[in-house]
Amino acid sequence: MVKPLAYGFVILSVLAGCSDSNEHAAGAGGSAAGHDGGQSGAGGQHDASTETLSCSERESIASNAVVDALDGAELGCSTAADCEEISIDTECHAACGAVVATQHKAEVEAAIAAQDATTCADYHSDGCMLVIPPCEPPLGFNCVAGRCTEGTGEPACTDHTIRWGEDGGLVASRVVFTLEPCARFRAFTMSGDQPASMVCDGPVPSDTIDALNALIASADVQGALEDAPVIFGNDTRPVDGTVTRIDIDGAIIDVGQQCTGGAGCIDIPAGVTDLTELLQNVVGQQHNISDCFNTT
Repeated sequence: MVKPLAYGFVILSVLAGCSDSNEHAAGAGGSAAGHDGGQSGAGGQHDASTETLSCSERESIASNAVVDALDGAELGCSTAADCEEISIDTECHAACGAVVATQHKAEVEAAIAAQDATTCADYHSDGCMLVIPPCEPPLGFNCVAGRCTEGTGEPACTDHTIRWGEDGGLVASRVVFTLEPCARFRAFTMSGDQPASMVCDGPVPSDTIDALNALIASADVQGALEDAPVIFGNDTRPVDGTVTRIDIDGAIIDVGQQCTGGAGCIDIPAGVTDLTELLQNVVGQQHNISDCFNTT
């Protein structure tokens, strides 16, 4: 059985990492795939475009073509009924399946058929070996924020729209992070008067959303929201420092450095500190599950 894509951008990056060696991943949960058991040209009739390619080169070309076809193919759902799990194997590359929006299924299958008819046409007759990766059982799928994703049950949701990032400092550009209702994380680069550029887009684990909802409901954060706009801690922006700005549904909480006894400095409530750390951890999670952006 095949395992559907847990997060489209994670698996696409794995597939795209295929190289001309024998050591590259094969889709979700894939193992080393590809084998130069023979060279194209070892016998039989050949397509002129592939007769000089090795087995692993043809595998890489085919897998990259599927990656291109899958780009955005999980978009376009309203309910889980708009999604389905499909095989993304070609004759010269095996993977562990994908979850796509049904409206894009034909496009992906057409790309696979095209590779089977060209790049992979003589793969087996040339002595190349197709390695089947071990795949975990499928976990079902759902539609979350318009995107088909792995897993069943209700999507993790927050009713809030949250924006956060560093505010202040003499910088040419900055990164702003957002969490939208039903756990959609996005990151944008902001530079002067230029339009914001989205550099990351992905779902957030349900346990993180549960912790976030609990913190927002806590007395410390609710009190801060009632007092918003509010500044906690030492505000170093007047001397080119920064604070962490958290915007929850339009209510702004600025969090600076811990107070050191200066007049007018408001100690940071424990719940606000926990919220700040959790949001920072959300960014770290996205680094760990995706290479779609780098803010360091």
